[in-house]
Amino acid sequence: MKFGMEQTEHAAGGILAHSLVCGRERFRKGKLLDEKDIRKLIKYGYGQVAVARLDDHDTEENLAATRVAENIHFIAEPENFKKSTASTGRVNIFACSTGIVVFDEEYLIKANSIDNMITIATIPNYSQVSKGSIVATIKIISYGVITLNLEKVASLVNGTIRLKKPKYSSAHLITTKISRGTSEKALSAIKKRTDALGLSLSVNKDIPHDAGNLKEALDEATSDVILILTASATSDISDVAPTAVNSLGGNILRFGIPVDPGNLLFLGWLSDKPLIGLPGCAKSPAINGADWVISRVVCGHIPSEREFACMGVGGLLKENSSRPMPRLKSGMQN
Repeated sequence: MKFGMEQTEHAAGGILAHSLVCGRERFRKGKLLDEKDIRKLIKYGYGQVAVARLDDHDTEENLAATRVAENIHFIAEPENFKKSTASTGRVNIFACSTGIVVFDEEYLIKANSIDNMITIATIPNYSQVSKGSIVATIKIISYGVITLNLEKVASLVNGTIRLKKPKYSSAHLITTKISRGTSEKALSAIKKRTDALGLSLSVNKDIPHDAGNLKEALDEATSDVILILTASATSDISDVAPTAVNSLGGNILRFGIPVDPGNLLFLGWLSDKPLIGLPGCAKSPAINGADWVISRVVCGHIPSEREFACMGVGGLLKENSSRPMPRLKSGMQN
């Protein structure tokens, strides 16, 4: 691609590089100039204009963005995503339903390394989305890109985006009580999470906080997913909730995650049901580690040990003002 200033009288066929005003009319950048445009520009005193001209081996920005977008979503799951019409070298990709998006990070990184003028930006991997959520944008920075590079990128992005829809349809929440019961505000916060994933929620509220009573409540649970919110946060793998799960032949896969708020979460199985021990911060509607785990589990994706470890980078989330032990209370040490 050639780029630079040209005498306006010779600029026909070029792509206008910068927006210009001609009286009441605005010529937007990216406009392909014709002879009529040239006469108007000269009339309004523009003796020179900055233009771009594509070479034979270049592809125009909107065609290039569309090419990449089509390979990202049409080849993978055309029923789960839709794309916008290309404009100014940009195409957005949207989710068509609720779920989590899973990206092939390795190939997207490779694709973003081919040509600085071809860019693909996504929301974080495993993000929860709903119908209409934007999940990615393809932006061609220059007015055209080398076709060979475009084809390399298009090949790399084949099937790099997937949508995992909710696998389960119901959840059962068990809360325990020591002195004060579970507030309606806390129950509402949890219900909003399950509603967003299309789950019906049943609640067994405020049973006594001991392994025996919790074991009985767990044994009676019939929903697809089990959630446990204990009166006092689980502090050890041998605490009340994990003990009750193990006594029924369940299995604790993970206790503790590198996300704050949300550290004191545990994940396990009971029979064929995924089970999540919620941290105390799940009582708040603010985003926390429980959100990251609930959405994945409900969509049939059990995080691996590596995925849990990777949560730590970016896992320091905004703290809720009502948190009983704020992380900054200890102050900064000299």
